[in-house]
Amino acid sequence: MAAAAAFVLLAAFVVLRVHSPVWARLHVLGFNTGPRIMALTYDDGPDPVNTPAILELLDRYDAKATFFMVGRNAQQYPELAREVVDRGHAVGNHTWSHPHDVRTLSDTAFLLELQRGAQAVRAATGRSTTLFRPPRGRVDTRITALAAGQDFRTIMWHIAADKRALGTPQKMAAHVRRYAAPGAVILLHDGAGPQRGRDIAATRLILDDLTSRGYRFVTLPELIAHFPRTAR
Repeated sequence: MAAAAAFVLLAAFVVLRVHSPVWARLHVLGFNTGPRIMALTYDDGPDPVNTPAILELLDRYDAKATFFMVGRNAQQYPELAREVVDRGHAVGNHTWSHPHDVRTLSDTAFLLELQRGAQAVRAATGRSTTLFRPPRGRVDTRITALAAGQDFRTIMWHIAADKRALGTPQKMAAHVRRYAAPGAVILLHDGAGPQRGRDIAATRLILDDLTSRGYRFVTLPELIAHFPRTAR
């Protein structure tokens, strides 16, 4: 039993280091033994083409996800943003305008991005959120501290399913299967652009594969309730 536990911890350490840019310093959800649940997360939406397609797939598999919304997109498509929560999914803050690198912003500029993003998501969905994900995963301890000062928890991921190097949806799904473990957070996108068709196709393959293996997909708040410990 002790040997098995040690193996799980070592595997979590390796995967977290590979898939999270500053894995040692962030409030990233930790792998653990426990219920076979994982969290699908989608960044950059809502988008009138890609978000509805993903919502339909999630409904088909009775899966829940968390959508990190860009504030100005939520403001532009409030009905779609509201549909996300009406279907039982969670929302997070992905800033107001999706800056290229929030680390280059002053404290004041970053806090404005964070606050405007949160306000827009709340106005569109009727839900407040304390979950924050920095665009492109570019973050440092200053940014996480500023976010924490506004009661936001910085959430990264364990498995980047849509890395460009993976190419096809089949390879994306195979990548997720390789690293799948209870408590894993999976990164995908539902933002604008035809390239997001890969994310839609990969979502179907991931759901089909992992639900058949006994996994259930839940929102980040539900995942956190089961896996409260974090890696810093």
